Amino acid sequence: MKITYSLRVPNPATQVISLSIVLEEFSEEFLLFTMPAWTPGSYLVRDFAKNVRRFGARTMEGFPVEFTKKDKSTWKVNTRGLSSISVNYEVYAADLTVRTSHVDSHHIFITGTSVFMYIEGYKDQAVELQITPIENWRVSTTLERIADARYRAINYDLLVDSPIEIGNHRILEFKAAGKDHEIIIDGTCNCDEETLKSDFAKIVEAHAKVMGQPLYRKYQFIIHLVNNGTGFGGLEHLNSCAVIFGGTLFRDEKYYRQFLETISHEYFHSWNVKRIRPVELGPFNYREENYTNWLWFCEGITQLFGALAVMRAGLMTKDHFYREISVIVNDMALEPGAWTTSLGESSFDSWIRFYKPSPDDYNTYVSYYTKGELIGLIMSIQISDQTRGGRSIDDLFHLLAEKFRKDGRGFTEKDILALLKEITGQDYSDFFRRYIKGHEEPDLSLEFAKAGLRLEHSKPDAKPRKTAGIIIRKDGEKYLVQGILETYPGFESGINAGDEIVAINGVRMGEQFTFKPFEDHSILLDTSPFYGDTGITVTFFRKGFLQTAAVPELGDVGPEIGLREIIDAPEVQVRTRNKVLGL
Repeated sequence: MKITYSLRVPNPATQVISLSIVLEEFSEEFLLFTMPAWTPGSYLVRDFAKNVRRFGARTMEGFPVEFTKKDKSTWKVNTRGLSSISVNYEVYAADLTVRTSHVDSHHIFITGTSVFMYIEGYKDQAVELQITPIENWRVSTTLERIADARYRAINYDLLVDSPIEIGNHRILEFKAAGKDHEIIIDGTCNCDEETLKSDFAKIVEAHAKVMGQPLYRKYQFIIHLVNNGTGFGGLEHLNSCAVIFGGTLFRDEKYYRQFLETISHEYFHSWNVKRIRPVELGPFNYREENYTNWLWFCEGITQLFGALAVMRAGLMTKDHFYREISVIVNDMALEPGAWTTSLGESSFDSWIRFYKPSPDDYNTYVSYYTKGELIGLIMSIQISDQTRGGRSIDDLFHLLAEKFRKDGRGFTEKDILALLKEITGQDYSDFFRRYIKGHEEPDLSLEFAKAGLRLEHSKPDAKPRKTAGIIIRKDGEKYLVQGILETYPGFESGINAGDEIVAINGVRMGEQFTFKPFEDHSILLDTSPFYGDTGITVTFFRKGFLQTAAVPELGDVGPEIGLREIIDAPEVQVRTRNKVLGL
């Protein structure tokens, strides 16, 4: 079968993409056309079919062909007696994220899974894509270009794993690790282009030093700049990534460092996930959830490598890296769900938990990103300690790249355990049983000490804060309850998530009753400067009605803990630390 996709946007202001799929040389009596329900790298069913409009089918002579809707994402086309057909449909694209497609009068961004249907039974078939050009707009993609505005992919997976940016974007080019790279910038920013190219190149080189020469011909960083907040995110693809960032934040040291870590994270995915993957994540089933217990490995350890590479590139200090780990340790000490949820469970439940947070997640869930980063670091310390500073988790991924990138086969737990034994001579089955599949909390002080590191109070003389355990989110001038920690007295007080707190003991609610425990986005209700631990009365609105609740006593939040290097640590510990840090 010959498959040709055509994409055009007659009027970008309407945010509508027009598509056609021409099929030739087939003999089936019917064909099934399916719009994916999710996009790899973002583990949530998004039902992209909801944006499909005006589906239709015609013969090559223009006569209508009968079709029916089979389910929410699939159209069944009657092709009896035909050997060629054209299927046409439109996609409404008004959601600018890294996971979706977006069209406006300014640009066109295509995330393939949200736009391109596939033909059941023919995902392995090579396809071509014709893009109707828009005057003065350029096309950027890593798809193979075979003619003007015409591209080819060896299969459907590659088609949808190659995002497309169309518009008046800037293109910054640089070479690193022997390969060509492009930074595609859509939007305006206060960045210095030469600094951007230099920093990106340093990150690429830092990763290549561990993983070896990249396998792509060219890699693209697609950057969408917005100016409506400080949030940002990214999504990996085989030979590219898409990132959203605030255009005015490049000169803010903290945000720029986080931006570089995001770039580093998504770039490392060109190995981990895209070429080194759990067996469950490929070939993809685009219709429904693809369950795996390994997202902690795919994302959490990628988070670790993302930070390490920025540090190894000289773009972040060791102290900043230690601070990042300290924040994770402090958050996990506060939230009950951190050690009652295993990494395997957190990964498996991503489809219903990670992208759909509940107010009770503080008590019953943990991010496989943050806990995975921490446990990945502990694993690296153990590897280095067991090899007297000779190996680290770097060596595990270097071997994984050599072993699995050639044939595309996914790995299993047995494969990872075998490689860990090859590196260290040790059996890691118990490590996996306790810290990956199980709920056991490692002795962090003991593990960090192996690398000449110490967990200590950032402010040794600080007294524990008293709190009801009520997590607060400030929304404008309102203080809204985001969740309640079940290990604190506020959990049984009758105060619920969504309540708007307006007063404490008759005093109007304000910043004096709040504090940020460990730099997270939530604020814990704290009254110790005013009422000690004697208990409080909280006045709040619920559904527009004024109510009160008593919290008879308050609990302790311990002082913040920081990760520090041990002065005069033994030489073997320093070797272990340097190997883990890659310095």
